[in-house]
Amino acid sequence: MLIPAPSVAGGLAAPEPAGDELARVPLPDGWEVSLDIIDGPDAGSSFPITRSRVLIGRGQVEISLADQKISRRHASLEVYGGTCVLLKDLGSTNGTFVNDQRVTTTELQDGDEIRVGTTRLTITIAAPP
Repeated sequence: MLIPAPSVAGGLAAPEPAGDELARVPLPDGWEVSLDIIDGPDAGSSFPITRSRVLIGRGQVEISLADQKISRRHASLEVYGGTCVLLKDLGSTNGTFVNDQRVTTTELQDGDEIRVGTTRLTITIAAPP
């Protein structure tokens, strides 16, 4: 789905992907989501998720990791309407894995193990009853 960007002088701007709009939306009330790094260069770090979309990678992303096997924009974590948490690979070179299975897009469950590059993370999802 594309969300039209505002028009600019002299013509129309290119449409903005809907996922970019999610990056500005806070998590639904009662949701608590976090990523804990259990192995890799950033082991021991924890990242609370406060927006409905965050990017994982190296550099200018919300969850920036020191792993050289990770693409700059490796994967996105997206919370949709208080119903599910999705992990999407963003065309990374080395792939994204959940519970040792390579994925392009998958719905995550509490406790799932994610691997990007040499970094292993676990996700904690606490949704309201």
